[in-house]
Amino acid sequence: MESNNCLFCSIVKNGSDLISNTVLYEDDDFFIIPAVGAFISGYVLILSKEHLYSMCYLSIEKKIKLQNIISKLTSIYEAKYGYAPLFFEHGASYDCPNLSGCCLVHAHIHVVPHRFGIMENMKTVLGLEEVNSIDKFYAESLNKPYLFFINNDKKIFFKAFSEVVMPSQVFRKWIAKDIGIATEWDWRIHRFNKNIYKTVIAIGNILYNINLSDVNSKLHKIYYARAMDCLNDEEIILEYDIVGKRLKENGMLLVNPFFARNASLALNKNSGKLIAQDNWRSMDEADCVVINLSKKGHMYIGCIDEMVNADMRGHFVIVIVGEAGADKHYYTHMRSDLIVKTLEDALSFLVQRNTKDCCAHAELAVLEQSL
Repeated sequence: MESNNCLFCSIVKNGSDLISNTVLYEDDDFFIIPAVGAFISGYVLILSKEHLYSMCYLSIEKKIKLQNIISKLTSIYEAKYGYAPLFFEHGASYDCPNLSGCCLVHAHIHVVPHRFGIMENMKTVLGLEEVNSIDKFYAESLNKPYLFFINNDKKIFFKAFSEVVMPSQVFRKWIAKDIGIATEWDWRIHRFNKNIYKTVIAIGNILYNINLSDVNSKLHKIYYARAMDCLNDEEIILEYDIVGKRLKENGMLLVNPFFARNASLALNKNSGKLIAQDNWRSMDEADCVVINLSKKGHMYIGCIDEMVNADMRGHFVIVIVGEAGADKHYYTHMRSDLIVKTLEDALSFLVQRNTKDCCAHAELAVLEQSL
């Protein structure tokens, strides 16, 4: 279904030259753009490509994809901002008596990176009910106008309406009040253009080349990074050969194979240059970046640079920390999807991820707790 008068449908169909309509992420069913009225940088909207009045009207399959997007965005925002973002929606029904409460009647969820301090007060005033799952919320709110909210503790709240008129921008009013700009809640008046520009840069870089909606997506192209100044050419060639062959045997590809220019050259002279010349282009081709920090006490300047770039590009990141555990300050403040002890652990995870229908993440992620 598509509406000729809907701004969001127009963006899906025709695109837009406005920076406020920049598509930061897109898949078959959803897209993400910066929010107009972004009273904080990083404020975005998740939108359905299908013209629905609320996310409750999504098919079961698309609801699962939406939950995956919310889960992955939560992890990304936690890594970037230090806490989970707020999610909220003003949902309408097809017989909603007050569509103006939804502002733009096309299913969209707000994502706001703000540590919200007046949750209990808002919950009481609005009469929000806590539920233990999004599925429970869907069941209670279908065919009704509603308010939907996920707080920084990842708890889910909602209020479904019948005859009561649904308020407009009610969550924006509360968040603006908590930020200290209580009179600047209306996005029609206060656009916060500078924050829109900052959001396009900050969040656009992270969401580039990433799949948010498919939790079991395959990781076919792998970028491998490790310190080299403590090894000679032969050792590096052997290690990259082992990694490349293991990946190839299981239907994957090492996108940055090692090519030594001189087999007798000792790798204590900035040997990282001997990797493929355009490292960042190779990284952009990858589905996953594996960072090997397994040598205790090493500076890892080059690897940390690659980890930062992998983080900015939103790649799935595996960090290898060694049997004793690498110095934690190298990776505890970076976004990593999986932390393992050995190269073999990393390769085993990738093989499982690409040969099973289920995600093997939880099976190996427990290694982090044992360090």
